[in-house]
Amino acid sequence: MRHSFVVVAILLLIGPLNTNAQYHELGISIGGTQYSGDMDAPEFSTNFQQTRFGFGLFYKYNIQGRYSIAASFLRGTLQADDANSSADWQLERNLSFSTKVNELSLVFEYNIFKFDIRDYEDIIAPYVFLGGAYFRFNPTAEYEGQTYDLQPLGTEGQGIPGYGDKYSLGQFSIPFGGGIKLRLSEKMIIAFEIGARKTFTDYIDDLSTVYPDMDALQSANGELAVLLSNRTGTMIPANSQRGKESVKDYYFAGLVKISYRFDKLFNFGGGSGYGCPTF
Repeated sequence: MRHSFVVVAILLLIGPLNTNAQYHELGISIGGTQYSGDMDAPEFSTNFQQTRFGFGLFYKYNIQGRYSIAASFLRGTLQADDANSSADWQLERNLSFSTKVNELSLVFEYNIFKFDIRDYEDIIAPYVFLGGAYFRFNPTAEYEGQTYDLQPLGTEGQGIPGYGDKYSLGQFSIPFGGGIKLRLSEKMIIAFEIGARKTFTDYIDDLSTVYPDMDALQSANGELAVLLSNRTGTMIPANSQRGKESVKDYYFAGLVKISYRFDKLFNFGGGSGYGCPTF
């Protein structure tokens, strides 16, 4: 019943909108991506220094001066290193990771001020967005000059009886955030955007719960799994705290987005007017 009410409310909202105000955008985004999770340092500036390059492509359907729907692809890098922290317990833990992230998202965008690129009075508008996304990741770590995938090693005992299954490298997230867009011309828009992704995994960094029994881990997954699970250089009792299971990982993207407007995304008739070339 609740879902039906939401659908009806959306239809009532969108139904009366002026179709003449609709247009499409195709664009690129360039900026940085940033991880937040169990490997965060206590100093904000240290975490900020771990921001890495990100880029993407997007399509946006502007329904009306305040509403639009955007589909995007984003690729970036997330990483962190206990060695960069000032906290003694992190320096002792001595873990690190890096992963590429590939994300597909669909978000609803709301302009706080009316914005229509074809209207010379609509020059600037702040906006907010909320939606859903699917992303792929694969945490890795360096050891003695070589890079290893961490998920197959089950560094917290995943795959061993009593420790649960190995985590999936494909996960869902909730992207949300906001930005400000500027009209450059009748055809071009630039936007500056900051967004967060609330994920439903605690393993972007391959770090969540406790140290496993090292003898069982070595027997099941080999010596390399032990070496990358426990990098303290000392013996760690089984079930000692390794991460913070109660806190799911986040990641962030700060992007500059440049887009080009089309009144018609596909001009099948091949006539005059705005639109892509005839297909």
